[in-house]
Formats: sequence, structure tokens, C-alpha cells
Amino acid sequence: MANRPGKRSSKPSKNHGKDFSSRGGTDSQRAAKLRIIAGSHRGRTLSYRGDPITRPMKDRTREALFSRLGGMFDGGIAIDLFAGTGVLGFESLSRGATESWLIELDSRAAADIRTSAKQLGFESQANVRCGDTFLLSEHVIQQLQQAEQATPWLVYVCPPYSLWNEKPDEMKQLLHRFCTAAPAGSSIIVELEEDTPLEFLPNNLEWDVRLYRPAQVAIADVG
Repeated sequence: MANRPGKRSSKPSKNHGKDFSSRGGTDSQRAAKLRIIAGSHRGRTLSYRGDPITRPMKDRTREALFSRLGGMFDGGIAIDLFAGTGVLGFESLSRGATESWLIELDSRAAADIRTSAKQLGFESQANVRCGDTFLLSEHVIQQLQQAEQATPWLVYVCPPYSLWNEKPDEMKQLLHRFCTAAPAGSSIIVELEEDTPLEFLPNNLEWDVRLYRPAQVAIADVG
């Protein structure tokens, strides 16, 4: 895994003004420019229609996130929940993760993720699942635990913002499940809208929360 700092403060830091979630409407120009920003596949583009349902992070946003995670990874398994375009999972693979699990509900978006995996040469490393994240995530956890590997996970929880209001109990349970199931050395990355209560974050971990209007992003290390 990447070189990582130790425990972090749970207080939001407002010294980082990058926009972590400026994901606009359908944009053909932006669709043509969605690309991996570092690692073995730096500059390679992803299959993306510009559909607002996937809301991919901007390049500078991902750069800030992966800088916080340590930049490059020495192995590790990326789990991209609510994957959208799959860019977080693919970026992780490019930066040294050994495999990635990508779960996406929308069938067209899931098909695009599979297309990207093929185009990037990540077919053998990208495990794409189309369906409900709340249901399929347990399957992913069981698959990884059955493999009896102690390989750390990079768990990305970046759902549509509406889910924090529409399915609060399910979101809490999902976070709790991954926080307790992830092996030591794993990282949990959560994106919330800036006014979403931090009480969603399991209190058994210490969270580094930073504000990137109109979002806030929390990262915790599993000890």
C-alpha cells in the first residue's frame, strides 16, 4: 500500500478549497477528457457518455484525493462502490492496486465500465458487478474473506448524495460493515455533501474530514 500518515483528526479542515464534487450535466467535451491522471496508465481515457448519473470526479479532485492516500500503491484491493464510470477503481489499478471490484446499479454505466476495463487491459483485474450496491457489497466482502488474504482494501464510498437522506440506515450499515470487515492497513474513503451529518461515519475509526465545497471527504485507516 501507499505510504500513509498515522491517525487523523475528525475535525473538518477548511483549508483545502478544491471542489470535490462539481459534477455537472451531460457534457460531451468532458466525456472525451475523462482520463487516468497518474501511474502505469496515465493519460488513458475511459468510456464515458457524459451522463450526469455517474458524476465522475474532476481530475484535480482525484489528484487531491490520491495525494492524501499517498499517491501510489504497493498492492492493495480497490473496492469502488456506486462506481459510476469506475474511474476511482481504474485510477487505483493504474497506481499499483492488484485488483478492483466495481459495483454499479445502472446497466449502461456498468457496460461502459466493462468497456473501459477491456480498452485499458484491466479485464483480468477489474471485477465489474451490475446491481444494487447494498446487496452486492456483502458478496464482495465474502469473496475476499474466503480468499483468506490479508491484502489491504481501498474502499471508495461515493454514492449519489440523495442516498444519505433516502436510505440513511442502509448507508450507516454499509459503512459499518466495511469498516469492521476490512483487513488491517485498509483505508475507507467516504464522500458526503457538505451539510450531511458526520454521524454517518462509524465512531470506531478516527476520520480525517476535509471540506471541498459542495462536498466533504472523510478518510479513515483501519488499524
